[in-house]
Amino acid sequence: IIGDINLILVARSPETIVDRWRSVRDTVNDMVNTLERKFRIPKNTYAIAIDDSKIQRKLLGKFFDFVGVPEEQCTIKGDGSAEILGFEDFVVDFMQNHADDYVFIVVDENLDVVNESTQQHECISGSTCVESIRKRLPDELERRMFAIVRSANDSKREIEMFEQRSHGYLSKAPIRREKVKEVLAPMWLKRFPPSEF
Repeated sequence: IIGDINLILVARSPETIVDRWRSVRDTVNDMVNTLERKFRIPKNTYAIAIDDSKIQRKLLGKFFDFVGVPEEQCTIKGDGSAEILGFEDFVVDFMQNHADDYVFIVVDENLDVVNESTQQHECISGSTCVESIRKRLPDELERRMFAIVRSANDSKREIEMFEQRSHGYLSKAPIRREKVKEVLAPMWLKRFPPSEF
């Protein structure tokens, strides 16, 4: 690759530049595809998810299975206001009890709860929960957490906000088993470069 890049920099003919550029592009694409095919989440990874929808909680269980996290290492919350309101404390405690493990967290952006005192429906922002969790954790624990926001809200501004508060964004559109690693690998490897394993 380096040789091709050097030839691009010194080439005088457009044909040479185009030819070498294609070679660099093809080599980089092959490297990325190999990384995605060989991608495996470490065995000491635990998964935590939260969604207020029973169907979505089931889908998240399947998602973690596709990723390769064993069922006994998965916790899926969101069944009722108590689980949603206690989520931040649960994750902080979990992280403190799993200081040597990786923790992969998927949060729904819009978590609906019923305020017990007023009986009014309220919406809690999952990305704000993640931001709060990250601030509450010491750096050495936060570095072992990979938290992404899952949402149907996909405007550029909203995705930028999710990525500022968390480590990434995942669409709520269904993902086929064979596409899960393709979607997840780039985000995971950005958060945890291979040299850290």
